[in-house]
Amino acid sequence: MAEKRRRWPGQRTPAAIRPATLLRKAPIADCRLADMAKPPARSAASLLVECLAAERCDYVFSVPGEETMDILDALSRQDAVRHITTRHEQCAAFMADVYGRLTGRAAVAMATLGPGATNLVPGSPMVALTGRRWSR
Repeated sequence: MAEKRRRWPGQRTPAAIRPATLLRKAPIADCRLADMAKPPARSAASLLVECLAAERCDYVFSVPGEETMDILDALSRQDAVRHITTRHEQCAAFMADVYGRLTGRAAVAMATLGPGATNLVPGSPMVALTGRRWSR
């Protein structure tokens, strides 16, 4: 009688001694119609951009930053709201302020945390968004 060798987890069995059932490919995961009908999960950034589009906001003025990259990514995937890149947060605030006063529509200025958010103060009739850094 042949001695049975001990196998470690993850150690492969030679094909010559594997049962025929293991040589066949495993079936693909069971696809259910209910799972396929679920809409894809949306991020908070894409929901924010949809809300801005619903409020007829045409432009978001901002300096790209690490904290706002998700929102900028969501803005790049749609055509209703355009992103205008500025060199300084105060410039974004002034642009949003003037655009809001001239058109009467919601004007949005976006900045990063800290001093970037402080630089949005000069613009008055506008929506100011700031990014948030995740901590774990």
